[in-house]
Amino acid sequence: MERGLRQVVETAHSVGLRTTSTDIATQSSITAALAAMRPSGSHRRAGRVATGSRAARATPSPSQHRIMFGHVDTPVSWARHLQHLRSLQARTGGITEFVPLPFVHMESPVFLRGGARRGPTLRECVLMHAVGRIALHPLIPNIQASWVKMGPEQAAKLLHCGANDMGGVLMNESITRAAGAEHGQEVSAHDMEQLIQLAGRIPVRRNTFYGHIDSGRVTSI
Repeated sequence: MERGLRQVVETAHSVGLRTTSTDIATQSSITAALAAMRPSGSHRRAGRVATGSRAARATPSPSQHRIMFGHVDTPVSWARHLQHLRSLQARTGGITEFVPLPFVHMESPVFLRGGARRGPTLRECVLMHAVGRIALHPLIPNIQASWVKMGPEQAAKLLHCGANDMGGVLMNESITRAAGAEHGQEVSAHDMEQLIQLAGRIPVRRNTFYGHIDSGRVTSI
């Protein structure tokens, strides 16, 4: 299974889709992207991606779950994704959080070669978090907003639209910046705390499994 998942990730990366083994992609969407990039071998490779996705869904170990959206997919595939994710969590209980990742198009190979659109609209980003909260309740209680993809200020607004987590402060996120995004460099714990407070929320520091960390003054989430 490990080898199969690695092949899935490598195939997706080869066409500019930055995915991981825990991401779910519909076979039709991957087929479309691969067809735009490599017409001669697209269907064979797409089958391998779909097989690996099913294997990833069967993995019960605790992990976050991410969806990169706004490239070759549609709202119908997003809805199916959420249905599959809810079903997976009901069976395994192994998912700690749902993390929507808006597609960053500017320097992405799949976009530059005409195989994807210009990422999701702001409205679609809001809806992905809000509908995700409704669709996954109460099985997955944590919805993370990606400040790396959207910027700290826009991500903080999602705390009013279903998200309850701003992720980590990071130091240097390279994949998103390589795709053309302006964000991804370090945000200090102090700045993160201020963003959360300005959104009317209370910052809480947590560990990987969402246990609260008692560190006196809370400075990050």
